[in-house]
Amino acid sequence: MKQTYNGWKNKATWIVNLYMNNDEGTYSWMNEMISTHLKEYGDIYFAPKDELIWEMADVLKVDISEMLLPIYFESQSGHVPEDVGRTMKEDLLSFALSEVDWFELAKKHVVDWIETKANSQLVDLIETNVADWIENSETQPTK
Repeated sequence: MKQTYNGWKNKATWIVNLYMNNDEGTYSWMNEMISTHLKEYGDIYFAPKDELIWEMADVLKVDISEMLLPIYFESQSGHVPEDVGRTMKEDLLSFALSEVDWFELAKKHVVDWIETKANSQLVDLIETNVADWIENSETQPTK
């Protein structure tokens, strides 16, 4: 039996999502990142969704890991001398991050962004059409 946590693949994925949605800076960063990547594809409805989601998953994994584990991450990329010691906290955090399903996170956020953008465009279209209709309609006769 496949075990999940609150509808997510596992608790680590759920926790990262929780903080991504509840931190305004992280949430805005994620939406800006999605917007920037989607613009590269032109029309959001024709973007290769899986390719975009994998790109976003990689960016999420690197950026969040770097934010939470700067010394460890830098040592892995060769920017810090190898004799810099790791702590139990860094090892545990590194393990937890390795359990995160980055694709699942990216997919949820990309789909949410596209749905929000589509709904926003629909509302704008309706408002414009209603405003045009009101402006161009004949005045109602008075009683």
